[in-house]
Amino acid sequence: MKTFRLLLAALALGALSHAEALSLTPDAPKRYVVQAGDTLWSLAGKYLADPWAWGHLWHAGADIDNPNKIFPGDVLTLVWDAEGNPILTRESPQVDSVSTADVAHLGPVARTSDLALAVPSIPHDIAAAFMSRPTLVAASELSSLPYVVGFDHDRVAGAIGSRVYAHGVESASGTRFDLIHVGEKVKDPGSGRTLGYQAIYTGTARLDQPSQGRREVASLTLVSSARETLAGDRLLAEGEDARLDFIPHNPTKPVDARIASVIDGVSAIGQYHVVLLNLGRRAGLEPGHVLTLWHESGSLTDYGPGGGHERSLSLALPRTVRLPAEAAGSLLIFRTYPDASYALILETNSELRIGDHARSPQ
Repeated sequence: MKTFRLLLAALALGALSHAEALSLTPDAPKRYVVQAGDTLWSLAGKYLADPWAWGHLWHAGADIDNPNKIFPGDVLTLVWDAEGNPILTRESPQVDSVSTADVAHLGPVARTSDLALAVPSIPHDIAAAFMSRPTLVAASELSSLPYVVGFDHDRVAGAIGSRVYAHGVESASGTRFDLIHVGEKVKDPGSGRTLGYQAIYTGTARLDQPSQGRREVASLTLVSSARETLAGDRLLAEGEDARLDFIPHNPTKPVDARIASVIDGVSAIGQYHVVLLNLGRRAGLEPGHVLTLWHESGSLTDYGPGGGHERSLSLALPRTVRLPAEAAGSLLIFRTYPDASYALILETNSELRIGDHARSPQ
């Protein structure tokens, strides 16, 4: 569960008072040169036995006021203050290797671009899951969206470079649209109310020629593709990939959300799946919030000692017993709506299901 411990690092903001002692790992390096490929998660694991305190180790150092401003080539130095509390500071980037037993040195890279080389919150291969641009479409919005009529040369699906013909597009030439495949209606597992329709990003198209009337279609070119675009898919104004420059943190008030849907409709939800929660901005959720996952409490039939073969007066008939709630991992919210949020499952120790809970860490 090392990864699970690492992802909890970002919850340190507000989770621990400064008066509490920080517990370092036995092999925490006194000096460490940040390398390309490092993340806030991996750095947390190098230093803290209790990653909930990660934010305080960062912010204790005046030179490190923003974890997103850590770059490959930076030298992190672990020191202690007058009261014996560990703090992490930053030296200027260096190029020469340091030969000392306390240094973990893996070839620093000179800083050339703040935006290109800043240490991300999670690894880039995991970040690829964010790029699917999942979208929740309101039922009231669905009927008014333009839709794909077909493709050039009678193709059954669109690929990059394909000509796409769509109905209801009246924007100016050059406008770009996200193409989405609309799935099933998503309902709140608690109240049963409709949250909207799950929409999967299939590609991006550029409008070349707007429609000239109701009976004519617009002509577009498919400029990027994530999966097959089919006739009937809808068009939305081009959106943005989920940002990764936020700092994961703990919600400021209690949250008890539930998983309402999962991208691609798999029945067993696991690590790095994207899910939709039934709470959003109205409940105080925002991109960067980390929540812990809990299995929905279930039940078992208790047949008594011997599985019902040993009859006893105290348990003459089977009875239903309630199972305890169990922690199942963590997720990171990256896109919010008024009453729903998309999140990435960062870690799970068992299969998750629709209806399982996502709560504020305790």
